[in-house]
Amino acid sequence: MTALLLFKKPLSTAIGRLRSAKGLGVEIDFEQKTAEAEVNARSVIADLERQGAKTDLESDPIRVPSGEDPTYSVIVAFERVSESIRDLVRAARLVDRAHTGDPSPTTMYYAGILEHEGIVNKRFVDSVSELARLRTFVAHGRHKLSYDEAQSYVEAANELVRATQALMDFKFRPKIPPRPDEPTPSTPRPRAFRVKHPVAPPAERRNDTGRPSA
Repeated sequence: MTALLLFKKPLSTAIGRLRSAKGLGVEIDFEQKTAEAEVNARSVIADLERQGAKTDLESDPIRVPSGEDPTYSVIVAFERVSESIRDLVRAARLVDRAHTGDPSPTTMYYAGILEHEGIVNKRFVDSVSELARLRTFVAHGRHKLSYDEAQSYVEAANELVRATQALMDFKFRPKIPPRPDEPTPSTPRPRAFRVKHPVAPPAERRNDTGRPSA
């Protein structure tokens, strides 16, 4: 519940679209599926925020230009999702394994490897799966896309990219080590000790004859 409060208004908007779409009684609804994908992506973001991760990383979100074919925006948005997931695979050093036995791994294949390694959860994979399926429908002309549907898809894809970038930053961002002359915060600076050397007794004073003086 605490995690949900972190983005109460945006998440409630996505859930509202989801409930509205389900209430229409449509068996397959494009906006319903994109709303499900967006809810899953924002749940991942909420989990990361609860762990103290940065989720407001700079990015260039995809937008749907007005007056143009919205199909292109959906294809570009999913390509951005695929690119961010490949970056996460590389950051996790899973590249060699990802290419084993498959000359051209799909985005879902990468997502499955990340889930197997415990880097992402099922909600993340479900979001990827839904967006991949909808993208296929659009690219193959199986669904006549409206501007609002494209906008809904792009918003879900942008949230999934944000979740992926936050995961990569939180789990794999290189930690900058302290300078050699600076102790770590948990290690107190050692005290400097002066070494005392034994002092030799003063030499005897001698006169011109070479004999000790009286």
